[in-house]
Amino acid sequence: MNISFAKRALPTGGAIVVLAHHKGSLLETAARLDKSGGGQLTSAMKIGRFTGAAGQFLEILAPVGQAFSRILVSGIGAAKDFDEPGAER
Repeated sequence: MNISFAKRALPTGGAIVVLAHHKGSLLETAARLDKSGGGQLTSAMKIGRFTGAAGQFLEILAPVGQAFSRILVSGIGAAKDFDEPGAER
């Protein structure tokens, strides 16, 4: 069996799902997208009253300056209830 490892990388198009904790705290990938998009995720979350509660979703269509057709932000609830792989606490 051959096993190989690659660096995590964002896709180059299509749709992407990113995660946010309760109270709108973005996880690593979402925070990177927000920064590169000039705060679009943060702004859309505020306007859409997105809190990051478990099971809550926010869809952003055709985000400006991004390679994606849409970004789906998924709420995962309290940070203590979820560990992102590779995240440091």
